[in-house]
Amino acid sequence: MVLLRVRTTPDGLPASVEVKQSSSHTRLDRSAVETVRTWRFKPTPDDGTVVWREVPIRFFITSPPQQPTMN
Repeated sequence: MVLLRVRTTPDGLPASVEVKQSSSHTRLDRSAVETVRTWRFKPTPDDGTVVWREVPIRFFITSPPQQPTMN
């Protein structure tokens, strides 16, 4: 799991994405950050408030299905 801190603008766009707790795998951390940068969050009040959110990202890695062998 990667735990991210995301600062969002009032219109719900990610302004900053930081790794708060690493998965211990650089590729997974980077993938989580890049993915969350494309997200849109629920907008906040129109008072110009910038909101920090914590976003957990869980990865599930599975093996591809085995191909049947010809005998």
